[in-house]
Amino acid sequence: MIKYSLLTFLLMGTVSHVLGQTVIQGDSMFLGLQFRKSSLEQVKAQLGNRYRAKKIVSVGTGKTRDGYCIRIKRETGVSMHYRKQGLICYINTTTTKWRQGLALIAFDSTANVSSARGIQPGKHRFSDVIAQYGPIDFDKKDTSLPAVQEISSDGEHWYTVLVFPNIRFISPGKKQPGENLLLRPVTGIWLEKEY
Repeated sequence: MIKYSLLTFLLMGTVSHVLGQTVIQGDSMFLGLQFRKSSLEQVKAQLGNRYRAKKIVSVGTGKTRDGYCIRIKRETGVSMHYRKQGLICYINTTTTKWRQGLALIAFDSTANVSSARGIQPGKHRFSDVIAQYGPIDFDKKDTSLPAVQEISSDGEHWYTVLVFPNIRFISPGKKQPGENLLLRPVTGIWLEKEY
C-alpha cells in the first residue's frame, strides 16, 4: 500500500502532465510561475519568446496648479499573448507593495490545461465547477468568495464569472433573467492572486 502511494506521489510531481495536459498546481501556480513573485524575465524563461506583447496603459486625470484638468497616461504593465499555448500573462512593470510581477494568467478554450480539481476550459460547464469546488449563492449581493460576478474591461464585451480564491471560471455574456447558469460553458480560466 505504501509503495503504491509513493509511486502515485512521484508520478504526480510538482506539476502534473497527463497526456500532454498541464495541471495548475493548487489553483495558484502554473509551471512554477507565482503571482506577485515571478518577473517578466521568469515568464519568458518558462514559457518562451514566441509571444505577442502589448503595453498596458492606465489613464487618469489630474489638475494643474492653474486648475486645468489633464489626462495622464502611464505604462503600468505588459500583456504577453502566447497564442499556441492558449494563454495571456499580465505583468506589472511599475511595482508597489501590492502591484508587482505576474498579476494574472488567462487561459482560453484552446489551452491544454486543467484546474487542480480537473476543470478544463472548453470542456466543462459551470455545473462541473460547482460539483468540484462547492456551492455558490447565485443571488447574494456581497463580495465574499465564492461569488458570481459580471465583468467587462471595455463596457461592451461582458463575462459571467465564478470567482473562487485565486481562480476564476469564465463564460461569455451577461447573466440573463431566468437563465440556468449551471448550463453555461467554461470558456476560460483565470489565475489571479486575491489582494
